[in-house]
Amino acid sequence: MKVLNIVQRYYPARGGAELFMQILSEYQANELGYKVDVWTSNAKDANTLWDLEGEVFNRDTEEIKDVNVYRFDVGGKILSNKYLNKIFRVVFEKFPNFKVSNLATCPTTFGMLNRIKRTFFDNG
Repeated sequence: MKVLNIVQRYYPARGGAELFMQILSEYQANELGYKVDVWTSNAKDANTLWDLEGEVFNRDTEEIKDVNVYRFDVGGKILSNKYLNKIFRVVFEKFPNFKVSNLATCPTTFGMLNRIKRTFFDNG
């Protein structure tokens, strides 16, 4: 079985969600025998997700304890500017019952969507 786990940051980045996803992914890979991919940002600390100017991991892909980790660049296209990113967050969070506010606050989204498109939908 193949599993894709998506999280904002992954080991060796530190935090509660990061630790949870590491434990889950390693359990799936090592105890259940699944082929596990983790898609995450290349941000080393949480502030980099918001300000887009912090430290990042330099490796795009690596294997950590039988888990394949794919790191996507923080930013990209229009959201690579930290001020525009903040404007998007403020604007989208004002829409009632409109839950795309996360789109503006997740700088990795577009890189991940492009990877899905290339992997599954591009012909040739």
